[in-house]
Amino acid sequence: MDKNSFNFELESKEIPFDVIKEAISIIDIASRNYVSANIVEYNGNIDSYIRRSSAASIAEVMNSKKEIDIQTDLGEIDYQEFKYEVYLTVKGLDNYKYRMFFVRYGSISYPVTIVLNRDIAEKSLGKTQTKYFISNEDNLRDMLNEIINSSYIFSIVQSLINEALRRENKDN
Repeated sequence: MDKNSFNFELESKEIPFDVIKEAISIIDIASRNYVSANIVEYNGNIDSYIRRSSAASIAEVMNSKKEIDIQTDLGEIDYQEFKYEVYLTVKGLDNYKYRMFFVRYGSISYPVTIVLNRDIAEKSLGKTQTKYFISNEDNLRDMLNEIINSSYIFSIVQSLINEALRRENKDN
């Protein structure tokens, strides 16, 4: 290992939360705050999963062996996981939420995992893939710009603005 082999120029200066918050803020501005883009902490699963039955027979419990994996004590320790949901809300629809995607990253900010709404993946990115592993800030910004500036997101935001205006006119 040569001391001159490491690169000390920071490639990704901002954590994913800040990059996403900045990128989605354009929705609030462009919609004149009729539609708000939000990024908030999320505690649930962000990946599809299989729900297992909690019912186990006594025989299964008595005969079960528990493997202890020593590898769990090696590698990263005190790892933190950050999970967020990114969604749109609409002025006048207090309980409405349009979830765009989930975000997950760890103590080390990159790579970041993005799990997109299936319609957004297909109609904004033209892909059936919904889960992405983004390696750095530039790639994250590029992906967010492609999504936010897509005609699909434009049509969603426009329909949400229209609904907010309908409700506003109804109340007046």
